[in-house]
Amino acid sequence: MTQEKRQARKFEEKSWEEMTFFEKFKHQWKQWHLTRWIILTVLAVTFVFEGYLIVRAKSVDVGSLQEQLQITTEIYDKDGEQAGELSDDNGTYVTLDKVSEPMQKALLSTEDRRFYDHPGFDIMGIGRASVGYILNGGQIVGGGSTITQQLVKNAFLTSDQTLLRKFKEFFLALEVEKYYSKDQILEMYLNNSYFGNGVYGIEDASQKYFGKPASDLELSEAAVLAGAVKGPSVYNPVDDYDAALDRRNMVLQLMVDNQFISQDEANVAINTGMPQENNPIESDSYRYPYYFDAVIEEAINKFGISEEDLMNKGYRIYTNLDPNYQSKVQEVYDQPDLFPTAPNGDTAQSATVILNPKTGGVMATVGGTGEHSFRGFNRATQMHRQPASAIKPLNVYTTALENGYHADDVLPDEVKSYGSDDYTPQNADYQTQGDILLWDAVAKSKNTSAVWLMNKLGVDKTMKTLDGFGIPYTDDDMNLSSALGGLSKGVTPLQMASAYTAFANEGVRSEGFFITKIVDQDGNVVVDEQQPKQDEATSKAVADEMTSILLTTYDEGGTGATIEPDGIELAGKTGTVELSVDDAQTDGSSDQWQVAYTPDFVLTTWTGFDETTADHYLWTGSPTTSHELAGYIMDNVVSVSPQTPFDIESAKKLYEERRSQSEASESQSNDDSNSDESSEPGVIDRIIDGGRDFFNQLFGNNDEAA
Repeated sequence: MTQEKRQARKFEEKSWEEMTFFEKFKHQWKQWHLTRWIILTVLAVTFVFEGYLIVRAKSVDVGSLQEQLQITTEIYDKDGEQAGELSDDNGTYVTLDKVSEPMQKALLSTEDRRFYDHPGFDIMGIGRASVGYILNGGQIVGGGSTITQQLVKNAFLTSDQTLLRKFKEFFLALEVEKYYSKDQILEMYLNNSYFGNGVYGIEDASQKYFGKPASDLELSEAAVLAGAVKGPSVYNPVDDYDAALDRRNMVLQLMVDNQFISQDEANVAINTGMPQENNPIESDSYRYPYYFDAVIEEAINKFGISEEDLMNKGYRIYTNLDPNYQSKVQEVYDQPDLFPTAPNGDTAQSATVILNPKTGGVMATVGGTGEHSFRGFNRATQMHRQPASAIKPLNVYTTALENGYHADDVLPDEVKSYGSDDYTPQNADYQTQGDILLWDAVAKSKNTSAVWLMNKLGVDKTMKTLDGFGIPYTDDDMNLSSALGGLSKGVTPLQMASAYTAFANEGVRSEGFFITKIVDQDGNVVVDEQQPKQDEATSKAVADEMTSILLTTYDEGGTGATIEPDGIELAGKTGTVELSVDDAQTDGSSDQWQVAYTPDFVLTTWTGFDETTADHYLWTGSPTTSHELAGYIMDNVVSVSPQTPFDIESAKKLYEERRSQSEASESQSNDDSNSDESSEPGVIDRIIDGGRDFFNQLFGNNDEAA
């Protein structure tokens, strides 16, 4: 008798009480044949699960694969109406015989080298993916999907990295392989792949990056496009030339390893230069390019959705877009002759952004002149420039009003030197008038008065005020030149527009944003309804008085008077960065700003050159000026706005009304009196004192001026 049998017999002779817990468990397991039941249960569950997936797969209309592949992400405006699409999946469709053989080989080598041999799934690929699943603690890390499976995922499934989705993908791929030939599947894949920069399909990608049809793609070019499929927003010559070049060479070597080409062929291609073309591919669906670019950037950077998913997954993105404003702004930007030019004849760059003052919702934006490049440089949201005098109401004059100053207070307008470095600001026209009323100093943008006031209030205090307006600054900016916008980092047009919402919204600043909600193609809310991000920049009383002051900018005598549209009042501020190239004063400027608002909108326009040089600056001899350009934009925008009037009068009009009343009263007093002299204060003194009392009562601030 063997030792095992003796142990088994000894075990059987034991009484139940004599058995250990493990022995009892083992006895019960054998008695109830639990191993068989578990195997049977697993097989039953597997059978039912497999049957469920097969039924689900057969219930899917795989005949609609091509149609499903062309579902695009849609953009909706503020009223919930479709405004366009982020992509045009209906690119130029070409049959497989119109795609060069090197392109087909490059794609198969990188995406699915056994494509023509498997039934829709690749056992070896699944094996690699399974190992990765185990090594990564049950996390799907990609790999293992065939071209057929990728088509199925893009057409019928979500991008969730789950085993259930992989199982569904597996069975659907089998059904697709039954319905379509291999060539048809490859053709669909090539025509519906995303290649970056808003381009779908091999034909449009070939034209975009190489300026030739897909039938003419050579080996080195084919390797570039095959490499881009894995990372369209990275591995393309426009976005990252070096990364695309490295990826191309890797694809070529992979083609050698997979025996699609010889090493000699690969070496020739590797030593071939790669062009960096960015040819335009027209798409009627990408209707408002700079606005849609900004939507993509916000979806990626704020909500973590990749560009590839945005282009492929059929999202519905709801935004603050106002098509009326957007169309009117783009109408101006479509006319190059309206833009100023440099001395060498080059057209200036420009950017405009329009915000809802109550919420900060971006209703319109254009980020550049000339040809648009998909997700290119958007000057409205990404460009930082010195704001010049447009910053004065934010740091200097808001702080002044918060500390007891009022619109009719008298400020010095004279050239003075400050500090150990003898900082000596001048007015733009080099003219001074001795004393000037505060509102007039703003309207005429007096540099001397603004710097004097910042020095009086304190640099730290005035710069701290910018925190509430969302304007960034650094330690290097803590000096008097910041009163004139000399910020080291600068600001974007979007930041400036956002800052000025505080004056139009009772002191509450609204941060600019584009997206309100995102819903996936199954109706699931991916991004909930976004609430405005707001903070109190100043009090309602200060905001109202500042609006009264800023209305004078566009009154007669103000720096923006000539561009105010007929029949409506604008409040705001202009700003000009004076230009000095190689220490020589030139006849022009580097940057010009116009900020204007009504109760309906806040508009900011910047004009200048990306790089200011001796040949590229805003030239006073230009047939059209940036001032006139801003006027065209304002006229267009106002024409489609509700034209809600301000319930606040400009400080200038209030002052003139009081002066007229005082002069009439003085004249009456003189008629009633024969005295030669009076100990009473003079007329002007009484006007100023009366004005100060009036503003104290009107805006609810009874503090004395600092």
